[in-house]
Amino acid sequence: MHYLKAIEAAGTDDAKAVMAKMREMPINDFFAKNGRIRDDGRMVHDMYVYEVKKPSESKGEWDYYKLRAVIPGDEAFRSLKDSACRWSRRANGLCLVSSWCGGGADVAVIVSYCDGCRHRRDNLART
Repeated sequence: MHYLKAIEAAGTDDAKAVMAKMREMPINDFFAKNGRIRDDGRMVHDMYVYEVKKPSESKGEWDYYKLRAVIPGDEAFRSLKDSACRWSRRANGLCLVSSWCGGGADVAVIVSYCDGCRHRRDNLART
């Protein structure tokens, strides 16, 4: 749903424009409340703690849970500065792992963005 709203707001389906709009817009839909997409691609949103009701507490069919707490997204997810990824260094608020290799006119660039040890890799090669 957030993706479709971002396409509408951006006025295009161009991936870069839509992704920028998705990061800019808050996420409040059927899946998440008070959500946002960080620069590393992780969606941070409120989390909920529920307790299963006793049969005597249920007032009807599908009335099984009692909301006990709402954990704000900034507390529920690891922050960028607290990333545990041992392969990363910080650059402009992102975990960045990069290496250059090649010889002569061949150049290869490997960039990984991570949060914890969840990696997204962009492999670019130029000859």
